Amino acid sequence: MVQHGDVAGLSVADLLKKAWDSVDDAYETYRKYGRCHGFGVRKGDSGKDCDGKLVRYRFFCNREGLRETKHYNRIDRRRMHKPETRTGCQAKLSVYLDENENNWKIGCLHGIATSKILGYMAGVAGGYSLFGFLKKDAYNYADKARWAKIVDGDANAALVYLEGKDDSDSMSVARYNMIADERLGNLIWADGASRSDYQYFGNVLVFDSTYRKNKYKRPVVIFFGVNNHKQTTIFGFGLLMDESVSLYRWMLENLLEVMCRKKPLVVIIDGDIAMIKAVKEVLPEAIHRLCAWHVERNVTSNMKDENLKVLFKRWLYSEMEIAEFEADWEDVLEEFGLKDSLWANQMHEKRKMWANAYLSDKFCAGFLTTSRCEGINAFVNKFSKSTHSILEMSQNLELAVREYRNKEILLQFNCIHTVPVMTTCLKSIESVAARVYTREVFSDVKKEIEKARAVNLVRKRRCLNTMVYTLEEYRKPNMLIIACFGRASRKLECQCNIWRKMGILVDTCSS
Repeated sequence: MVQHGDVAGLSVADLLKKAWDSVDDAYETYRKYGRCHGFGVRKGDSGKDCDGKLVRYRFFCNREGLRETKHYNRIDRRRMHKPETRTGCQAKLSVYLDENENNWKIGCLHGIATSKILGYMAGVAGGYSLFGFLKKDAYNYADKARWAKIVDGDANAALVYLEGKDDSDSMSVARYNMIADERLGNLIWADGASRSDYQYFGNVLVFDSTYRKNKYKRPVVIFFGVNNHKQTTIFGFGLLMDESVSLYRWMLENLLEVMCRKKPLVVIIDGDIAMIKAVKEVLPEAIHRLCAWHVERNVTSNMKDENLKVLFKRWLYSEMEIAEFEADWEDVLEEFGLKDSLWANQMHEKRKMWANAYLSDKFCAGFLTTSRCEGINAFVNKFSKSTHSILEMSQNLELAVREYRNKEILLQFNCIHTVPVMTTCLKSIESVAARVYTREVFSDVKKEIEKARAVNLVRKRRCLNTMVYTLEEYRKPNMLIIACFGRASRKLECQCNIWRKMGILVDTCSS
């Protein structure tokens, strides 16, 4: 294991692969790395486990942070302001203790822009005029170093990088096709951890292709879902030439091959016509759900009447029977004169993909919109630029995935080493739920257990091997709820469908 060595030629990718025997070794390496790249390093905050053992440490640029505002606004100041030494620099290195391998590894690395490096160097040298080189020379050097990594071509370098991951991750997969002149056409890739996550959490698949963070402006598709911590988990990425039906079909077919032919039960997408057609062709048996946010935006752009917008929002989110929805729809067509509206007819044809009356009993893992993808895009923005090559883009997406997994590790650690406080009146049910569910899901279950106090049993009867319970909520005597328990199957079903839709225990079942 290399402890210090020559860090002058280390790239970010090289640094991310390093491991150290101690925190001091990690600090010394990063200090030398910073010195070679024009910034100083200081030690930051740290974290310990429940036994007081050091498990996390962060190192910052010596210009991290900002002076407190109160020091600028003092009315009793007599001396001149001291020169600024903190400029809010974001460069930092976070390391954590890998207890399995008993060494320290990088959990997060943030670099600093070339312009900020030059600014720091100018401050040390006494001005840009004392550099001995032009600012343009520095930018040219940075570009030269970057292009040296892709001397054999951008696409080829990216493919070599992705396929070369087999050495350290035997389950890592990259699939692609070539077009005329041996140029890269389309690409899809996933590492071993993502493929494993898909087997556990791939029943609900969400994907969006609005992200174009590369210098070729190609659409990048992010496949993701939600794990048992209610946290976004990324299954893989795709790079397409354009957003056509044939290319979406190619991508989905290869995704299934990569994921051992496991098909999702629910696919959540936006309203893109090409995407919808491709999903119907490749995954005809899956439930196709349109992103509710995109549907709302579609309604807003086509309908100006506020009352109609309110009705659509009700159809999107409220619990109702299919017959009630269809009756409402007919009344609205008559009232607003939409019987001959092409847009209204198209929306009705797609009603099974957006109306909650048709989707209320479908398990969607809590998804209603693809807003998580918007969050992923915002997060990846921290790592990527529109000028990045395909190689740099794939490496930066890998950094983003690593950040998500680090958060998952922390959540899992919290589940294993903490015990929630029991506060409800049904502590026996609450304690079982605390053992079964993760902390994030348990908080939702606990709310349902607390609401069970407001549910009364009206009557119960036996129908063959099924016990049928009739319940009512406090102060809602006219709203009866039916819950059934199969004595042979040991299954419990409730009229509210939250068990099927969310996969958690509800108040009527708790009571």
